[in-house]
Amino acid sequence: MMYSIRVRKWIGLALFISAIVVLALAAPMPAKSADILQGALLVRTIETSAWSSPSTDPSGIVWWPSRGHLLISDTEIDQPPRPFWNGANLFEMTTAGNLVNTYTTFTSNPTSLTWNNFTSEPAGVTMNPGNNHFFFSDDGDQMIFEVNPGADGQFNTSDDIISSIDTTTFGNNDPEDIAFWQDTLYVSDGTGSRIYVINPGVNGIFDGVPPTGDDTTTSFDTKILGVPDPEGIGINTDAGTLFMLGPGSGNALVEATLGGTLVRKIDISFINPIWVAGVTYAPSSMNPALNNIYIADRVIDNGADPNENDGRVYEIHIEDGPPSNLLANPGFEFDTNHDNKPDAWSNENRFTQSTALAHSGSISGKHFATDNSGYTAKGTAYNLTAGATYAVSAWVNIPPTSDTFTFKVDVNWRNANDSSIGITTIKTYSAATSGWDEATANLVAPSGAVSAHLRMVVSSLNTTVYVDDMVFKPVTGSMPTPTATKTLTNTPTNTPTATNTPTSTATNTPINTPTETATPTATDTPTNTPTATDTPINTPTETPTPTVTDTPINTPTNTPTDTPVVPTNTPTNTPTSVPSGNLLLNPGFELDANNNGRPDNWGNNARFTRSNELALAGSFAGKHFDTANSNYNINQTVNNLTAGATYHFSGWVNIPATSDSFSFKIQVRWQSPTNSNLRTDTIATYTGATNGWVQAVGSRVAPAGATHALVRMQVTNLNATIFADEFSFGQ
Repeated sequence: MMYSIRVRKWIGLALFISAIVVLALAAPMPAKSADILQGALLVRTIETSAWSSPSTDPSGIVWWPSRGHLLISDTEIDQPPRPFWNGANLFEMTTAGNLVNTYTTFTSNPTSLTWNNFTSEPAGVTMNPGNNHFFFSDDGDQMIFEVNPGADGQFNTSDDIISSIDTTTFGNNDPEDIAFWQDTLYVSDGTGSRIYVINPGVNGIFDGVPPTGDDTTTSFDTKILGVPDPEGIGINTDAGTLFMLGPGSGNALVEATLGGTLVRKIDISFINPIWVAGVTYAPSSMNPALNNIYIADRVIDNGADPNENDGRVYEIHIEDGPPSNLLANPGFEFDTNHDNKPDAWSNENRFTQSTALAHSGSISGKHFATDNSGYTAKGTAYNLTAGATYAVSAWVNIPPTSDTFTFKVDVNWRNANDSSIGITTIKTYSAATSGWDEATANLVAPSGAVSAHLRMVVSSLNTTVYVDDMVFKPVTGSMPTPTATKTLTNTPTNTPTATNTPTSTATNTPINTPTETATPTATDTPTNTPTATDTPINTPTETPTPTVTDTPINTPTNTPTDTPVVPTNTPTNTPTSVPSGNLLLNPGFELDANNNGRPDNWGNNARFTRSNELALAGSFAGKHFDTANSNYNINQTVNNLTAGATYHFSGWVNIPATSDSFSFKIQVRWQSPTNSNLRTDTIATYTGATNGWVQAVGSRVAPAGATHALVRMQVTNLNATIFADEFSFGQ
């Protein structure tokens, strides 16, 4: 079946399926707020139940790049009475949903480490595209199985080599799904509401934590992200982020950094998900140049109905384009935690969802009190530009009442410290509106504004007030030309100084144009068209999605093709100029939007933080610090590179006096579209103090097949402090 269903009014939040879903994504729009919601379109539904050898309960799914197909695992089809069991629990299909081949991990009990009989519960599946090893998670026996295709290089043949890891040894008692990214495994724990991150030890293989092997593990909570049972996880390979979903996550596909910081939530309520169990990122069935998300939905579990056969696959597309409405959940349609309060707005008991009276859609926001209450409910618009004009509006409906109250719609402008720098009133109501009334104004963001609260300020309320279709969007053509730059203008010495001279050109002040008396414009059964955009998308840009590895990673085994440049301990008097067109995000380590002390876009590692102790330029530098002889990598992925082109790196390093024996390398790791490592170039290696700031500079030609690269700081045996600043990578 082929569908194209447009999701209206929503910037949604929902995901809970039991089929397989394909989501075509634009580049992710990182969210500064944990409540940012985004809508999507359904492209295709694939009935896995209709195959000649059906998949009744598709639970795991992964892209198989060497075959150009998807591999699906079914964890329940072999369960008695087995009405649809044909000896296969793995299914290879095209992105359009055509069954290509079947395989199996189970023949009969008892299982053993043999090529076709190692697990009867392949709940999750992933693969390492660099060596074509598959990994399966078994939530029944609490195991991870790695399948080496053997000498013939073919999966599921008799020379396959099977190895295993007991997940209970590191605290995971319910390994529902598994994902692979940059030599790291991510394993979900359904009952524990966690994601476990597994890195291989010095031997470079996954063989378990000590004493069995030398793997290392960390973990993060998923319940706080809105996913209490993460049954399905997958990697967004374009952004280096993690998708997750499962029962209890409402109707949302959740995207987070690899360290567990929320990026966004994507509404998929329109596919009516039932038991979501797997998710992966792969080429679109319509346009292979685009990547999509495929989500496995089991629908009815065979434990409830042993004769069920209802597995599905959904293909979903997220629309590209600039943001319109900067507010999340502007029509109050979403309540994913089922507390009857609209998501992304203040958690106020007197402000709830209501189906009694909606301006558009099926739900509105409802203020109700009987005790002459006073309170404020608000939503937030992020990433504003000082001096730009924004259209702000809200629809209000106050039924007949004799109450004496005030209800005010206003904007509270906020600076970078989230402090109020001014309030502009849009409209004040003190009586019934005789239907829906629009409060609207065009406002100029004052100097210093980076965000704003659209507020509903309630005083002495002893009645009911309905609101709907809130809008906060930029007016086309109103954005001022930015002139603020961060420049290094002097020649650094052992104690470099830098000038940071941003210039603000915004001098306008907010324009307050509302009428103070409500003017009814609609009847109780509204026929007017709201000014809210149908599919608003909140796409803040202050916190771009980190595309890095968050946890310690052992020294890569590939060998750099060129000789490392070892800088001297004496700073160069005249630094090499920084290349224009810097492709790195947050290159000066100045930004930390979630206030966790770690620079945005450079991973979530407690040993690499933002520091104002010693900065080359601006106010902050990146700081490596440890006292445990640690090994780890800090990466940022740079996408859309051109093979054969020359790229230039520049970065500054300052290592204070130390007697520690360590190694600190700055590297560029080139990768293919399947994330295989093509080459690692070392720009500079440091093993001692630098006597001030020194510059690491190098130019490298991207190898054949390279589409992206990791700009990496590789740390070995650190028991000291290292500062880094002003990184640049570009042509």
